[in-house]
Amino acid sequence: MGLLSGLLGKSKNPASAAEPYLNQIAPMAQQNLNPYIQQGNQAGQTAFNQYNTMTQDPTAFLNELFANYSMSEGFKNKRNEALRTSSDAARTGGYAGTFADQKMQAELADSLASQDMQQWLNNVLGIYGTGLEGLQGLQNQGFGASTDLTNILGTTLGTQGGLAFQGQAQKNQNQRGLLGLGAQAIGAGVGGLMGGPAGAMAGSQIGKSIW
Repeated sequence: MGLLSGLLGKSKNPASAAEPYLNQIAPMAQQNLNPYIQQGNQAGQTAFNQYNTMTQDPTAFLNELFANYSMSEGFKNKRNEALRTSSDAARTGGYAGTFADQKMQAELADSLASQDMQQWLNNVLGIYGTGLEGLQGLQNQGFGASTDLTNILGTTLGTQGGLAFQGQAQKNQNQRGLLGLGAQAIGAGVGGLMGGPAGAMAGSQIGKSIW
């Protein structure tokens, strides 16, 4: 029995041989994928804040954009050239400096300013849209990395569980086998002490009862 106990005590779970390798998977996957996940989370939060600002109060959003508007040098040159041409036409027509001339120049300046502002807004919104698309791309990339990491961890955990189950089942089977051999040995010993057919039969019965 002492020998049997020693053998049982030395029995190892076969899954333990795979553990050193399986335990490397999660840290390696996290090291490689976590930067993309974190970047995606940050990008997603930034995009959410921007969308929230745009949808809650679009007018305030536009006003904030226009607060940064300034006339471009190209617009200034274009406006000055258009006003100079208009003034020349007014002098040629003999109505330079009149109310009609002043009104025409004011309307022309307003029209050109409106065009410049609209062009500026289109450019800003285009850049804004490109930025949001980039944030969404990073968010999607982070989501993909998160999905990959979840799959890797889930697969690793399932493998560890399966190996542990198989190892325990093998251990149980080994224990049953060793106990059976031990019972037979005890029965044989008893039968040997008693001697004869009666001893053999008694030993067999003892062995069966122990097992």
